[in-house]
Amino acid sequence: MKPVRRSQSGSDEYDEENLDRHRHLIVQGYGSLPNRNLCGTIFNFGRVFNAYWQRTSESNDGHALDKYHTHFIVIDEGDWVYYLNDQCRANFVYALQNCDAPSSDKSNLYSVTIIVEGGFNTLEVILNDLIHKRPILIINGSGRIASLLGTLLEDAKDDKAIESKIIEDKLKNFPALLPAAMKGYNELLDRIKAVLDKRNRPYLNVFNLGCDEDLTEAVFRAALRSSQDKNKTDSNNKGQSDADPSDKQEILRDLLLWSVYTGRSDTAVVILLYIQERIGAALLAAALAIRISSSAKEINKRKVFSDHAKEYEKYATNCINACHKRNEERTSHILLSKKKIYGDATYMQVG
Repeated sequence: MKPVRRSQSGSDEYDEENLDRHRHLIVQGYGSLPNRNLCGTIFNFGRVFNAYWQRTSESNDGHALDKYHTHFIVIDEGDWVYYLNDQCRANFVYALQNCDAPSSDKSNLYSVTIIVEGGFNTLEVILNDLIHKRPILIINGSGRIASLLGTLLEDAKDDKAIESKIIEDKLKNFPALLPAAMKGYNELLDRIKAVLDKRNRPYLNVFNLGCDEDLTEAVFRAALRSSQDKNKTDSNNKGQSDADPSDKQEILRDLLLWSVYTGRSDTAVVILLYIQERIGAALLAAALAIRISSSAKEINKRKVFSDHAKEYEKYATNCINACHKRNEERTSHILLSKKKIYGDATYMQVG
């Protein structure tokens, strides 16, 4: 689709010169389209988008695709009663993670799939993300497949597979998930076992409804956990002799952030000793601790992370003072130079 502009004469003109400069995005539902016959191949199983979109004054009722938008995210509202497949969503997530970002920034593009309630077809969504090593956050207590998976994961041991009998026993508590035919039942079991495979555990995270934990923090933790696992896997595949030193530093940086996030200040201080850009790391740790402290609901948690932030700030200050005593000019250069490991930010910006 081409972007459209309104000319002075009032007629519609295609502005091809602005094609690469402007994007007009709208979210719309399949159910809002008034006539399937006008929708081209939008409803086929391949989810190819080729829809009728030019609105006329006679059909200006809010149910057609607005011609003044260049791109559409079309949401399946379930109006057509049957489920197609996960291809549309999977393609959308893939496109987001492989957008035209600088190559140095692509490692910072994360997606976290949140599973609320769900049914048999939700397992396809989860498996598609696990194949691409994307983190999953399961809302335990929301019902159906989410509650089933959440319960099984919380009872499971990381180093052991979950037996079929245990899954079948838990399934009895969720009769809405049970298909009428034995074939469907066996397929359901196979998909659940595939999701709960030991190799997928690093990407499966559980958030319990009604707990004191903040959902935003849970999403952050899921993204960070999967990132650490990817870095660990990449490092093991390369071998210690072939590993890029910058990769090791990024792993240490992520481990530091995890230690700060979980309130393990003693561990964080030890990790700081192994990070080359430790001034920035300490300042980043202090900023994260302050953020957690300010957003915490419990008074005790606020105080604990506030004390941790002061500890990290003191560490950074001591490092700066030590550098300053040795070479003032070099210290100024260190503080003002950009650091790739922190997104090309300077220490002054990080702090």
